[in-house]
Amino acid sequence: MIGREVSSEAFINCNEYDNNLDAVIERVREIDRDDEYYMYMLGKSPLKASFQSGFQGLKSYLGQMIQENGLESEN
Repeated sequence: MIGREVSSEAFINCNEYDNNLDAVIERVREIDRDDEYYMYMLGKSPLKASFQSGFQGLKSYLGQMIQENGLESEN
């Protein structure tokens, strides 16, 4: 279910390999040998846009609660 919030382009989902450790290791090796694809994966946002917008809403809400309750940092 992690694929709902996390982009499968940003990590290796072992479930896609039927939890076959040898296949996962081979995929890691493939990525390790392909610098262009490795950089592509690093550049992908791990969180899908739908999750990010929900996260931003939560961040805004929590920030507002902190301000309203005087819990802001002195720094």
